[in-house]
Amino acid sequence: MHYQVYKPDDYTDGDDHCKDCEINVQLVYTGGYTWLGIGLSNGGKMVGSHAIIGQPGISSPKSYLFDGKDIDAIELTDSTITNPTIDFEENECIMEFTISFADWGAPVKSGPGISLTDSTTFIFAHGSNGDAKLQYHGPNGKGSKTINNLLVSTEHSDLFSSTSMQQSKKKMSNKSAWLAHGILAFIAWGLLAPTAITTAIMRDIEIPDRFMKVKLYLSKLKEKWLFVHITLNTLACVITMLVFIVAVLNVNHENGYHWLYAHNKMGLAMFILSFNQVLGGYLRPSSHPQSPEDTNSTESEENGMNNENNTGEEDDGRQKIMPVKSTIRQLWELLHNVLGIALFLFGVWQLFEGMELYHMRYNNSSAGFVFGLYIIFMAIWICLIIGGSVYKWYRQTQIFKKDVPSSEHGSDLSDPSDVQVELHEVS
Repeated sequence: MHYQVYKPDDYTDGDDHCKDCEINVQLVYTGGYTWLGIGLSNGGKMVGSHAIIGQPGISSPKSYLFDGKDIDAIELTDSTITNPTIDFEENECIMEFTISFADWGAPVKSGPGISLTDSTTFIFAHGSNGDAKLQYHGPNGKGSKTINNLLVSTEHSDLFSSTSMQQSKKKMSNKSAWLAHGILAFIAWGLLAPTAITTAIMRDIEIPDRFMKVKLYLSKLKEKWLFVHITLNTLACVITMLVFIVAVLNVNHENGYHWLYAHNKMGLAMFILSFNQVLGGYLRPSSHPQSPEDTNSTESEENGMNNENNTGEEDDGRQKIMPVKSTIRQLWELLHNVLGIALFLFGVWQLFEGMELYHMRYNNSSAGFVFGLYIIFMAIWICLIIGGSVYKWYRQTQIFKKDVPSSEHGSDLSDPSDVQVELHEVS
């Protein structure tokens, strides 16, 4: 434990419970990755104490009152904590925060609280390695330390030592790397991937004639949609690889653990799935049937269509037939579409989790504004993609119902030539 006391300019000597005083505390645990807590108590007792607890990857340091030993007896308070952070670097869990005496040092249930010149008892606790969520610390995961005079103790002298300054510079370097990691991830999954998906969905949506400008734009998009779709997806995949590499190198630089957070595990899964999604797009099977029977029917259909174009009349009043896609192509399209939308939704969650982790680690003051913009931005994409998919399915269902002749007109539904099916190639 290291600390630094800050007294206001108008401090009066003898004011041991100075409400305007502040204390900066740094708690370092070298036993691995876990939650940390430090509190004020009388005689080292947990019940009745006022503690600051940080849970890496779950919650930045927050203030709690302990009315008992059970989790349900721990009450979150509204104390103001400045710059609360909890980090894991070089196999050390480091929690740091600044708080005023009024918010933390006021008398607590078990004693007088914090004092400048009289003895002050701090209690601390930690979980086992890998336990980031607050739970019972066990008999060996707790302790206490009594400081007789906060102003003359040497405990605070090494808080801003040369070692700490080097750690601060390293922390800033890691912050830049994690910021680059987040920006690249947003470009891939907040811009490129949803644009690629929207391009595929919107290319053949039927638009009423009254929206002529939109209809004209979509007609141009339909001509080059596949090139745009493949290019954007490929770029998103390449950037995802860069995002993954930056994360791995940064965790190695911090001597941390790679797969502690759900965010890390999801990142690995998305890296693998996105690569296979793009590779599968390049290796997509042919849409033409391979069996001789299907090939012959396709040829006869094409011949029938050519004859109709020459005469301008339909043969026996029957409608045109579009060639049916091969079974393997239909299965590929289903998998490709489902996985594409799933990856986008995973990306929405992954970006949000990443911003939360960044805020917990570096206490970004503009986090609320950034979260708000992100939610609005992604909500627009989700409406376009999900709404467009539903609308497209509805329009195609209406076209199918319109083009299938009913039994009232004497049509024999057992004859496939009586059925017109309009198929749209899906990327």
